[in-house]
Amino acid sequence: MVDLRSYVPEEIPRGAKFFILASAINGVANGIFNVIIQLYYVAVGFDSSALGDLFMMNPLGAAIFIIPAGILADRYGKRRVMMVGWVFSLTAFSLVTTTYDLALLRIAFFLFGLNNATSVVLGPIYSGFYEKGELDRAFGILGFVNIFMMSVGSLMGHIPPMLVSDYGLTKISAYWWVLLTGVTLAIGTMPVWYLSTRGIPEPKAVDGFKIVLKSKGLVAKSTFFNLVSGVGRGVFFSLFPYYVNVKYGVESDALGNMFMVANFVIAGAQFVAPRISERFGNLRTSSAAVLLATPIYFMFPFAPDFRWISALYFFRFGVANVASPLMGAFFMGNLDEEEKSTASSITAMGSYAGGFLSPWLGGRLMKVSLGLPIWVGACLYAFFAATYYPLMRSEERKREKVTAVE
Repeated sequence: MVDLRSYVPEEIPRGAKFFILASAINGVANGIFNVIIQLYYVAVGFDSSALGDLFMMNPLGAAIFIIPAGILADRYGKRRVMMVGWVFSLTAFSLVTTTYDLALLRIAFFLFGLNNATSVVLGPIYSGFYEKGELDRAFGILGFVNIFMMSVGSLMGHIPPMLVSDYGLTKISAYWWVLLTGVTLAIGTMPVWYLSTRGIPEPKAVDGFKIVLKSKGLVAKSTFFNLVSGVGRGVFFSLFPYYVNVKYGVESDALGNMFMVANFVIAGAQFVAPRISERFGNLRTSSAAVLLATPIYFMFPFAPDFRWISALYFFRFGVANVASPLMGAFFMGNLDEEEKSTASSITAMGSYAGGFLSPWLGGRLMKVSLGLPIWVGACLYAFFAATYYPLMRSEERKREKVTAVE
């Protein structure tokens, strides 16, 4: 039998259980959005440039608000900032489900970005449930549950073709009904997120306005890596559904199957990551995973059909996602409690800035050549893979010295 103690925390507190449940429901909703949203707007009539302009608004809003959200969370409380994000999200959902106007949709996706900025509090909230030695396993099980449930959501890609063939709906209407299902689930997570935050300590009232940030080197390097890896990954993969639809004629059912299998692979990778980390160390394991994923990225332009590109997608994201929970645990584990939200907001800005640039850049590169974003993204990702370990190793040594002195 498998000894689960090597993969999950010894004890999962009540708040963490609600947190994982909310993440699971949200995973289903995200699985639906990943499969449906781009094909929905392709059916409406948007091209790659329009999609790029639309999807860059989300990370733009997040990049603008992410640092203020982190600072406000450390000063006024994580729960309050999270609830402000829900107001943005509810407004955005109302627009997405009622209009095809590109200008209004840009506003909606910008509001989604503002909501995503407030999610900077989620990592600090979740890490606060555990001791430092439990973080690898805690983030591993969270990532596993979230990605596994995204696989369930991906299966909803089978619904639109069924609605079209069996019930005579138009393709746009079929996509809309499935999109509405995802919206309903996303809204349903809000009370569960709230329950997860009950009992967490609120910050003490202080006079004046002070930003607490001690780990400046770690934050600066993490922000840089988030930017480079975000552009490298997103310049192609943010428009992956559009790419396979144009090149191979893939619709939502086949894409849903692919995402389902990919998410199972990713979930498994995140589940076993803490066990591998225990043997080889957090930083060595995450660095090796990123490095091994890089040559697979360069193979995508040579995939002759959808089966081959699906296999490459499974391998690439399976290997790379061994690193995902470990990088989050490494970062949180090397921060002091009072700086976590602020530090997380700054590094997340790097991710969102990369997310802002990548669909805009990818949409325009695809106008030149459909496969050009792959080469640009793979080269950037190779640079990230080559520099991550040596720069982060110096931060690890600093923390080891501080711990030894204490």
